Amino acid sequence: MGQHPFFTTDEFATRIALLRQKMRAADVAVALFDEIEAMTWLSGYGNSENRWRCVGIPLEGKPFFLIRALDATPCRQRSWIEDVPTFRDWEDPMPVLRDALARRGLDGYGSVWTTTPTACRWHGLPACGMHYRRRNSSIWAMSSGSCD
Repeated sequence: MGQHPFFTTDEFATRIALLRQKMRAADVAVALFDEIEAMTWLSGYGNSENRWRCVGIPLEGKPFFLIRALDATPCRQRSWIEDVPTFRDWEDPMPVLRDALARRGLDGYGSVWTTTPTACRWHGLPACGMHYRRRNSSIWAMSSGSCD
């Protein structure tokens, strides 16, 4: 586990607790963050946007930071998150995400928040705000926002 140069692990624990309160109120099983500001605020680490990456915060259990293999070492040095699944630059990160969710029992039916609709677009679904439903390894859009 890494150490952030400015914030303590207690600070990050407080941030995660606040997020989980919101998740519980919305009946969300896992929140996925793929915008660098949110990822950094939650994990203490942010990197360039040359490959897709995300921080996953399950309602129960340990978070994960899915990132390209080349960026894993600095991520582990800077972030308090211990589980860092990786993919190589030429690999599709979605199977790694699916496996990370499955290891947490989140591959069945449950709610997923995401900061951007990237994952849905990669699965050929319309972008619909921030709330998605997963069922049988598919992402189902269930948003109060409008689809594009």
